[in-house]
Amino acid sequence: MVMVGRELIDLGLSAYERGLLDRERLTGALREASEGRAGETAETFWARHGLSREQLEQLARVPAGSSALAPVHSRVSEPAGPSQRPGDVEGSSIVIASSVVRDPGSTQVDEPGRATLVDPIEVTPERFKPVGVLGVGGMGEVLEVEDTRIGRRVAIKRVKAEVPHPERAAALLEREARVTGRLEHPNIVPLYDLGAEGAQKPFYVMRLLTHPTLAQVLQQVRRRDPAALAAYSLNRLVRCFVQVCRAVDYAHSRGVIHCDLKPANILVGPFGEVLVVDWGFCHIVGERRAQRGGTPGFLAPEQLAPETAELDARTDVFALGAVLYDILCLQHAFPILPMAFMVDAVRRGENPLPVPTPPSIRAPERRIAAELDEICLRALAFGPDQRFASARELADAVDAYLEGTREQERQGKRARELTEQGDMLAHNYRDLEQQAPERAAELGRLRSSVASWSSAADKQSLWDAEDREEVLQSVARRTFQAAVACYEHALEEASDHGPARLGLARIYWEALQRAQDRRADAERVYLESLVNQYDDGLLNRSARTVGGLRLRARGPVTGATLVRTSVV
Repeated sequence: MVMVGRELIDLGLSAYERGLLDRERLTGALREASEGRAGETAETFWARHGLSREQLEQLARVPAGSSALAPVHSRVSEPAGPSQRPGDVEGSSIVIASSVVRDPGSTQVDEPGRATLVDPIEVTPERFKPVGVLGVGGMGEVLEVEDTRIGRRVAIKRVKAEVPHPERAAALLEREARVTGRLEHPNIVPLYDLGAEGAQKPFYVMRLLTHPTLAQVLQQVRRRDPAALAAYSLNRLVRCFVQVCRAVDYAHSRGVIHCDLKPANILVGPFGEVLVVDWGFCHIVGERRAQRGGTPGFLAPEQLAPETAELDARTDVFALGAVLYDILCLQHAFPILPMAFMVDAVRRGENPLPVPTPPSIRAPERRIAAELDEICLRALAFGPDQRFASARELADAVDAYLEGTREQERQGKRARELTEQGDMLAHNYRDLEQQAPERAAELGRLRSSVASWSSAADKQSLWDAEDREEVLQSVARRTFQAAVACYEHALEEASDHGPARLGLARIYWEALQRAQDRRADAERVYLESLVNQYDDGLLNRSARTVGGLRLRARGPVTGATLVRTSVV
């Protein structure tokens, strides 16, 4: 496939806008150009498609870049901040379409060939001292500079020194600055100033951003980097995603559709900061077709046929779904397919993208909840009507899931605390029960040494021992009941909490052994049912770690040796 040159596209759209070509001839010619011969000039190409020499000369006098339709022309996206950095894994953004913007109700550029800049700001070493280059795009570059007047480091974005169609690039940069400047939100990069170094050399000043992109973070997690794994759990990344959705929803409320959302255009700070950058491809609701583009793999289907589809909030919802898929799976939702193939499919009303595999199946090791599967796939639906109606609705759905997980975490934490308390009480109960035989023997000796006709003073020590035994038996019963209550309350918090179930099975099993020793058949049957209710198969292994051993010997014993044996 041959890359369609910008000059060829500009010439064709100029002819279309002046009535020299109809839509069918234009789109057919551009499709041929994307698959045609290399090295052919734009004039020769359009001459073959019916434009006369006079018409071509007339079109050549039209300012370059006043109109363009570029379905398969790649270029690096223009970041609102230094968003394209080494380590970002997404492909470059592509221009889908651009044309004259005419919206009397907005402060946008009316003709991309003419910029209406604010009063120039003198850019001199005295005001902005260059520090370094942060990023370079297709038409612009971002510099780190020292603002000596205020005494802080900031970033400046400006048009590159050598760029095709500098007037158009200047107009687009100013449009990007004005759009970004009117979006005042904690999760959108703030713009400080807009000015020009001279005629048609606009720039804007913004906050200096040194945070890694979400693409870089995901790449580190994908590589199992220990620091990244510790800092960016799945739930934390999903919480960051909710912040992105809130920022995008705010932009939608201001009539701005981002159109190029992807992990490389999201910055993630160490203290929970999340910033959405690169608004250069944004669409303003109510504009005629303006600069449109995006990144394959994150483009909504309607972006592939801009001459037939309107963009709205659901366009960004699709891209947000692709970002969420990346977060969940650490893999892209879609393969990168030829643009011409996808454009033709969308124009025929067909979905060119395969149905994504549910994230939980694609990445089972990530333990992705079914709720997130459903949310992600709904956002990625082919038809806009099948998606969430807004970024807010998508954020609310994810937030509801997170709230549920937070409640589960709270319940799990409470269940662990109750189980630990139950284990402590069960341990105290076992100590009391293990001491019971010795206490019983001591009490028996006292009873045998005191005759029934003895005086009250002689019987006092026996009565005291009997009172102590009664109290200790009462304490043992209450400790047993308290341990059982703790385990049961833990299961009320989390019904599948294994340690609590094991604690109950163990304490009932020990009570069962004592009931068997006493030949208490009714109690034994009841306790057996309780053991079976709570034993999940772990009791046989764990029960062997609990218990006591009593040795009876005739005569004095100086020591004993225990030898581990196994039964085959």
